[in-house]
Amino acid sequence: MEIKPWLQSKLARMHSTWTLGDSQFSEYFRALSQSRMRETSESLIHLDHVSSSIFYNLLEFSFHNKFEFPREELDTHIQAFLSKCLSVLADELNPNNCLSYLSLAQEICCAELKMTVFTYLSRNLLEMPHLIKCLNNEEKDEVIHLRIQGDQRLCSLRKENLTSWNDPETERARHIFTLKGSEDSGDWFVSSLPLTDFQFTMSLSHDVPLATSLGHCFYVLGSIQRTGEKLLLQYNTRQDSWCELLPTLTRADADLPALYFLGATDRLFVVGGNNSENVVTSFSLQSQRWGPVHRTEKVAFAGQGTVVGDQVLMPSIEHNVARMDLQTLSIGALPPLPISTRYESIFYLHF
Repeated sequence: MEIKPWLQSKLARMHSTWTLGDSQFSEYFRALSQSRMRETSESLIHLDHVSSSIFYNLLEFSFHNKFEFPREELDTHIQAFLSKCLSVLADELNPNNCLSYLSLAQEICCAELKMTVFTYLSRNLLEMPHLIKCLNNEEKDEVIHLRIQGDQRLCSLRKENLTSWNDPETERARHIFTLKGSEDSGDWFVSSLPLTDFQFTMSLSHDVPLATSLGHCFYVLGSIQRTGEKLLLQYNTRQDSWCELLPTLTRADADLPALYFLGATDRLFVVGGNNSENVVTSFSLQSQRWGPVHRTEKVAFAGQGTVVGDQVLMPSIEHNVARMDLQTLSIGALPPLPISTRYESIFYLHF
């Protein structure tokens, strides 16, 4: 839209009388009408982002207190104004006001305002658990759904109490590291989630029950102390019940004194080891049977890994972060972490 010279004197007055709530507009028009900008010298102003009809109605309201327009253009005016308001609000949302705006969205039944607040909460899902817990279950599901639409990145978090030391190495380890770029040549960088305001402890031993989830069930793998058998337990979250998944994996089936990893794809994968080699096997949930036992090269795994597709990613003393192909059982390495490996947990998050 072009603004002719006769409007410039009126625009010059708008900077002192504008009442729509955003001072940047008054400064904008004051500069256009009084400065030595190109628009002033050419007596021509372009406002490509505003339609002629909407701007005309804006002037009518500003100078004559008249707000009249064809009823068929009502939705256009509402959308233009609402879009601008929500754009400004997106930059103004913070932990102190977001729930108030969510309440407002519910009171006036404004789906667009509600989505703006949900988008803010999803981007800060991990940093603001005290706000997320104030949502009802349906709202939490929506926020989580928005979160998982973001990029999935591989992350690393040190699995030990980091509140006991103050050395530079520990300071760096108090953050989640995320891998930017490919898993072959990417770089690890620090996320914006510092872990300094709480304490947590976790066993550093591998020979403890390992856990994973698939669908609505939770699975735990551990050793029966008396016999050394490996026993799988299943917890059904819908029925709130536990059951054993038999048969057990006996010493005759596999020499597996140490358990390193339990992960789920279409089946449960188990990685363990003994003094001379590592062992990989799987359990089919459909047939309720253990699969073949494969022996692989000895790798000193140290921490908690994850499975994605046909590969297992695990912290490793030799490889920093090791990658095992479940089809070929070959071992490779990811780009090294910027800190020494010391019982890290490797997992995926959405950003």
